[in-house]
Amino acid sequence: MNRARVSGINLTMDTHNQDIFDGLAAMDDADTVRISVCGTCIDCSNAGEAGIGAGARLFEKMTEARDGHPCRDVLQIEKIRCLMACTEGCTLTIGARGKMKYLLGRLEPSDDLVEQVLDFAAMYAASPSGVTPNHEWPPLLAPHFIGRVPPCEPNDPGWEDDGADL
Repeated sequence: MNRARVSGINLTMDTHNQDIFDGLAAMDDADTVRISVCGTCIDCSNAGEAGIGAGARLFEKMTEARDGHPCRDVLQIEKIRCLMACTEGCTLTIGARGKMKYLLGRLEPSDDLVEQVLDFAAMYAASPSGVTPNHEWPPLLAPHFIGRVPPCEPNDPGWEDDGADL
């Protein structure tokens, strides 16, 4: 079994994980995972840097880190004006067409946390419904999940919440 280290997480590259990464390589634009970062978040624990709020800094770090991430081709990062979760800043969402969407908050623009957001987004991309088992979430990211929202238009009329038994 090959082992890889991605943003501080030791991953076992067994046949199952290799299938996931092979599947990610075959995705098209319709399967792109969109990470929407609240660019106006101020965040009570981060005063900002040189007039840049923590939300804007988080967006900058996410964009820089994505360029070196192995799954960069399926990850789109956008800055939006406000996610209206101000008590939980900094916030972002991770979503894709026909999949469950996640809201994360209380994020600081640190390199380690940013890498784990991207790692989670790669796990999310590999899941047909977007549901990922919480025991597999990157450890620094796990306490930052605020909620999830079902898809508006599932790709498959038989879509089910395969995470209901988590």
